[in-house]
Amino acid sequence: MKRENHLAIEINSQTLMILPCCAEKEPGGSADYKESLSKYISHDSYGLIIETRKNILSNLRQINKYTTDKYSKNKHIKAGMDFGGINSTGKYIQAIDRYTGSLYRAVEDFPDLVRQSLEKRNSPKIIILSALYGPLHPFDMIQDYNLQMSDKPAYTSWKITFAFFLREYVIRNKINQILLYLGQKTSYFKVVKSAIQKLKNVNVIYFDVKNGNSYHTPHNHGLLISKHLGYSRSVSFTRKIDRNL
Repeated sequence: MKRENHLAIEINSQTLMILPCCAEKEPGGSADYKESLSKYISHDSYGLIIETRKNILSNLRQINKYTTDKYSKNKHIKAGMDFGGINSTGKYIQAIDRYTGSLYRAVEDFPDLVRQSLEKRNSPKIIILSALYGPLHPFDMIQDYNLQMSDKPAYTSWKITFAFFLREYVIRNKINQILLYLGQKTSYFKVVKSAIQKLKNVNVIYFDVKNGNSYHTPHNHGLLISKHLGYSRSVSFTRKIDRNL
């Protein structure tokens, strides 16, 4: 562990920002499906992600808990191309618009801020880690669902697959810096932590939000992401650099 500091962070095309998904989601969507993640990894790696999603979806359908009560929307997930299937009746929205929790609404027009950043030259890479979908490019189209990374079908699967994904993503895209906007007590952080331990020659920076809780931590992470993408607004945080998460 290196000493905590508050030096400015240089963010460029070799920077990867990892965000968590959230429980709050925009409903509905259209039948149009597109994805962007496969442009950044090999065909085999993308196939592994699709296979993992497919297995998680299959497991959900076999366990009553994950299709009733707060999980009832999972009954309506279609086995479309996002799960390696051929069903074309699913309703899709880009991930950056689907998620509507406090991180994604920390500043006005947060989705547009992300879009504008990704269109700039030398922009950082951004990955959203989803409990159902795993790693997502913000422009990937996804269906509505309810699943947390702490749920067993998600955690046990992505802890393995995400490590393979991240290693290749870092190499293929020449990533030398990873910024984590994840609560350190969450399963999302644990999945990423396990994957990062297998990397070499990459600076890993994560942020402690002062007086953080289940709402304020993602909200302030959203403010911090916005600041790193060029939005001017102050937020109180502690920067930590750790090569051995």
